[in-house]
Amino acid sequence: MSDEDIQPGEKYVLLTEEGCSGCHQVKKALSRELSSGEIDEMPIETEEGKHLDDEFKPRYVPFCLIRSTDGRYRPCKEGTVDDLIDKALEK
Repeated sequence: MSDEDIQPGEKYVLLTEEGCSGCHQVKKALSRELSSGEIDEMPIETEEGKHLDDEFKPRYVPFCLIRSTDGRYRPCKEGTVDDLIDKALEK
């Protein structure tokens, strides 16, 4: 996984949607990281999720974001979700 974009104290956040089969597959693959809090999930149906959807206008979900230590978000590089899954499968 390429960690060069994530700084100490920052966290990956997956923007997900209820009923999304791709989201279900990614959450299953990353279940350990999600349950441990290493990665957070933000359902698009929540107030904050709707705000992030409006701000970033993702073409698909799950959509990967990085939450900085000051609470701001930025999109992950393309391919980051695949990299996270690959790293999880190596464990």
